[in-house]
Amino acid sequence: MMNLILAFVSGILMTLIFPKFNLYFLAYVALVPLLVSIRRSRSYLEAGLCGALCGIIFFGGVLSWINILSKWAGAWAALAWISVVVFQAVFIAAFAVAAKYASGKFPKLNIILMPVIWTAVEWIRSLGPYGVTGGGLGYSQTDLLPILQIANIAGIYGISFLIVLFNEALVEAFLEKKSGNLCIAVLILMIAFIFGCYRINTFKASGKAIRVAIVQANIPQDVKLDYRRASEIVNMHEIMSRKAISSAPDIIIWPETAVTTYLFETKTMLSNVQDLIAAGGAYYLIGTPYTEKGKIYNSIVAFSRKGRMIGRYDKQRLVPFGEYLPLRPITYRLLQEDPLFANDYNSNPDPKLIDLGMVKAGIVICFESTFPYLVKDKVNKGAQFILVATNDAWFFNSSALYQHVQAAQMRAVENGIYVVQAANTGISAIIDPLGRVVKRSDIGRSSILTGKIYVH
Repeated sequence: MMNLILAFVSGILMTLIFPKFNLYFLAYVALVPLLVSIRRSRSYLEAGLCGALCGIIFFGGVLSWINILSKWAGAWAALAWISVVVFQAVFIAAFAVAAKYASGKFPKLNIILMPVIWTAVEWIRSLGPYGVTGGGLGYSQTDLLPILQIANIAGIYGISFLIVLFNEALVEAFLEKKSGNLCIAVLILMIAFIFGCYRINTFKASGKAIRVAIVQANIPQDVKLDYRRASEIVNMHEIMSRKAISSAPDIIIWPETAVTTYLFETKTMLSNVQDLIAAGGAYYLIGTPYTEKGKIYNSIVAFSRKGRMIGRYDKQRLVPFGEYLPLRPITYRLLQEDPLFANDYNSNPDPKLIDLGMVKAGIVICFESTFPYLVKDKVNKGAQFILVATNDAWFFNSSALYQHVQAAQMRAVENGIYVVQAANTGISAIIDPLGRVVKRSDIGRSSILTGKIYVH
C-alpha cells in the first residue's frame, strides 16, 4: 500500500509542474517517490502497478483539457480522455518494470540507466499515429530559461534526462546514503545553468528583420462550426487586416481555418481576399481547407503582395478522431454518422517550405508543433522561421493553450530560430531563439499582434 501511495504522490507532483500550476521547480523531486516505490517493490508486477497508478494520475491531470471537447463530442470526449490516459500510463508502467529490472541487475548504473530508460520511454510514446508528447518532463522548464537552453544541444529529451538524473541522485543520497552521485548531479545542473546564462547573455538578435502581423479574430468555435457564417468570419479578418497594414508588416498571418469554407472554391470570397492583399502590399499566410483531386487538406496558403497564390502547406500529422476517423466504417456508425465527422482530412506526407521571397517559412499546424522531428525536418530543409498556425478555440482558457505555447518555446530553442504562433483565440506569440516570449496576445480577445523576427 505504501508503494502505491508513493506512486500517487509522484503523479500529483508531476501534474503540478505543468500549466496552469507551473511549479516547475518540483520537477527535480517529483519522481523521487515513484523511484522509491520501484526500489521497494517486491515484484515486477508491483512495480508496474506503481508506474501505472502514477501515470494515470499524471496524465489524467495534464491531459484533463480533453474533456472540454464534450461540448461538441458529448460522452465521447470523456472516453477519449480515459483512453489516452490509460494508454500513456502503460508507458510509465513499462518504465517502472524496466527500472525495476535495471536496478536489480545493474544497481551501480542506476544513475545512468534511470534517465536513459525514462527518456527512451518519452521518445517511444511519441511515435506512431497515436503518439503523444504531452507530459514530456522537459516542457516543464520553459520558465527556467537557463536550463531551457540545453535543448539547443540535446533537445527536449536532454532536459528530461537531466531532470530524471537529479531525481535518481536524490534517491541514492537519501535512501541508499550515497552522496557521490548527488554531488555530480548538482555539478551537472550548475554547468547546464551556467551554459544557459552564457547563451542568454551573449545572444543578440541579428540578421534580416521581418515584420509580422498576426490577426487573432477571436472567433468562438460554435461560430466557426456554423458554415453559414463563413463570409462573416472572413470579413472580420479582412477588417482587422486593414488595420494591421498601418504597421507596414512584411507578412500578415491568419491562423488555422481562419477561412472555414473552401476559399478557392468560393469565387467572390477569394476575389475580395485577393483585392485586400493587393491593396496592402504585404505577403499573406491564410489558414483554409483546400481541396485537390477529390482530397481535402487542412492548409495554410501563401499569397504574394499582388494577391497571387505562391505556395501551400498541407498538414502532415492529423489528429485522430479530430481530423480523421480511424476504422471509419465502424467508428462513423458508432458516432451515429455525426455530420461533424462526415469527411476526413488527408495528410500530405511531403509538404514543401513556403518561399516568400524574402524568407522561407516552415509551417506546422495545431498539435504538429509538439513533435520535435516535424519542426527539425523543416529547419534542415532551409526554413528560416517556423509558423505554428492553430485554432485553440476548441479548448477555451484551459491548460491546453499554455502547453501549446510551451511546445513552441521548446521548438525555438531546439532549432535556434524564431517561432511565430498564430492562434484564433490565443495564445498568439512571437518567440525568440532563446525561447523567450517576446510578444503575446491575451486569450479570448480579438487583437493584432505585431513585431519583428530576425532571420539569416
